[in-house]
Amino acid sequence: MSQMNSHAFQDVAAMDAPVAEKAAFLQRTYSLLLAGILAFAATLWAAGSVPVVASMARGLWSMGWIGCMLVIMGGGYAVRALASKTPINLIAYFAYV
Repeated sequence: MSQMNSHAFQDVAAMDAPVAEKAAFLQRTYSLLLAGILAFAATLWAAGSVPVVASMARGLWSMGWIGCMLVIMGGGYAVRALASKTPINLIAYFAYV
């Protein structure tokens, strides 16, 4: 018995979904991944080049490594909790990035 994936294919097993639907799902998935990578790169650039963002990054780092880990873990849990709520899930994803 195959497992159902209700998020992507409306209760159709992924292996039974039409090829066009699988391709559209993969395109959306990897487009969001690329957008997240580009947003992270832009954040890194801003942390090194924009004084306001650099100040915020230093403020986060001044909490110590435990504080940074708590922020990262809390953000991860928040994104996971909002994963099925559109469009807030995209907002949470990019805020986390």
